[in-house]
Amino acid sequence: YNFPNNGKLIDLGCNDKHNKKAVEDSGLEYIGVDIDTCNFNVDDLPFDDNSIDVAISLAVIEHIKDIDFYISQIKRVLKPGGLIYLSTPNFQICYKDFYNDPTHIRPFTPLSLEMLLAMNDFKNVQTFPGLRCKPNWYYSGKYRFFKAYWLLPFLGSSKYAPSFIKGRASSIFVVGTK
Repeated sequence: YNFPNNGKLIDLGCNDKHNKKAVEDSGLEYIGVDIDTCNFNVDDLPFDDNSIDVAISLAVIEHIKDIDFYISQIKRVLKPGGLIYLSTPNFQICYKDFYNDPTHIRPFTPLSLEMLLAMNDFKNVQTFPGLRCKPNWYYSGKYRFFKAYWLLPFLGSSKYAPSFIKGRASSIFVVGTK
């Protein structure tokens, strides 16, 4: 993916705008949108068609009732070739705890996220485990989500590592282009 070094990025569900500095440091204009200004289930996103270069939505989609509307709004505002980045818990891994958050409405798996974006005509769709700054081999292969959950941070024998510091990367990132 060619991440642009200028243009506009919308952060849907931005809360405290913790991504703002990093986005602006990369050369993009940061625009945060949250529930106080836009109800993602029913309101059109407050942007012109084909006006946004990157849309990110981190840990939001599992809270949305009308997924088709939400994705169609993101697609509408993205420029051709624009990037979509979503994250959500991986239901295949965290199914026992997913509904402990009463605001979680819809679970996703890597395959269901890929299919959702593909059904909405996004291209180059790929899913990755919710990791940061790990060797490339963690992000690829059939067992990439298993590796992210069970192998981090220790490789090889981890019998001396307490379970609370082992792995447990249980989220999914999905990336695609309009």
